Amino acid sequence: MKKATFLLAIIMMLGMFSACQGTRTPLDAAGFIEKAEAAGYTLQIVPTVDDETEAYLIAFRDEDMLVLCQFEFIVQETTAQIVEAYQLILDTIEENKPRASSYSTASTGGYAYYKLTTEDVYSVVSRIDNTLVYVYALIDCKAEAEAFLKELGY
Repeated sequence: MKKATFLLAIIMMLGMFSACQGTRTPLDAAGFIEKAEAAGYTLQIVPTVDDETEAYLIAFRDEDMLVLCQFEFIVQETTAQIVEAYQLILDTIEENKPRASSYSTASTGGYAYYKLTTEDVYSVVSRIDNTLVYVYALIDCKAEAEAFLKELGY
């Protein structure tokens, strides 16, 4: 009887954990623009050079022409294309990260996330389905970057 109760408790906990994770809904270009403008970021729409890229947007905050916090938002035709872009950015971050750094990573279904913190820089690359957000911020803007990333749902 104790075994059955224990197994039932574990199954219930796993079910609650799965429900808490939920599914993530990707943002579209219009949603990114709306949230970036509401947050007061300067917005750039980058002309796409290929047929696969549906949108490439950059939102940033600068001071005296020094970019303090930048968010790149990319929408590709397919998830496979965004997975490739995610991996390229991740490889570049990994190749250039200093020894004194900490990182975390997560990956499940159509979602992947990588965060790197050094003494000077905070970087995140996160993807949901066929969309990707890449964050580059000076460490002094880490809290701002984290808050906006949460607002975006990434």
